[in-house]
Amino acid sequence: MKLTLVIIGLISSAILFWFLKQEYRPAIVVRTADQFITFLQNGELEKAYELTLKTAVIGKDLEDFKKNVDRQWRLNASEIERREINYVSTGQTYGNRLRRWFYGRKVDVDQISVDYTIHAKPGQGLMLFEVRFFRTGESIWKISYFQSHAG
Repeated sequence: MKLTLVIIGLISSAILFWFLKQEYRPAIVVRTADQFITFLQNGELEKAYELTLKTAVIGKDLEDFKKNVDRQWRLNASEIERREINYVSTGQTYGNRLRRWFYGRKVDVDQISVDYTIHAKPGQGLMLFEVRFFRTGESIWKISYFQSHAG
């Protein structure tokens, strides 16, 4: 009986340790990044622009935004086979968030980056694409920057 409790305690501790070391990925940010890329992929630039902060870096108006997209987005919808998230850079683990909460500090970071690999159909290559977010309010995230980049 005691051995069983010790084993359960060790397994529970290992699972808890593993969980606390996992990187925090806010679902709303990942969903918004996916939505943004889908809009770019389908040429729905007005909808994509609505997800942004509308700054000079993104494009202060829709025309500037379209020019920025033309520079950064290189694939047509018909060329894309699949996309996958390389990483979500929050700089936080669940343990870090727990520690901040415990000490009464602000739990959420203000910036998050989502990096994708977008695979084209065979023979057409791939594109690495980053979408950065800035928190503008409680659970409100807007795209502050996007770019295609080298590996």
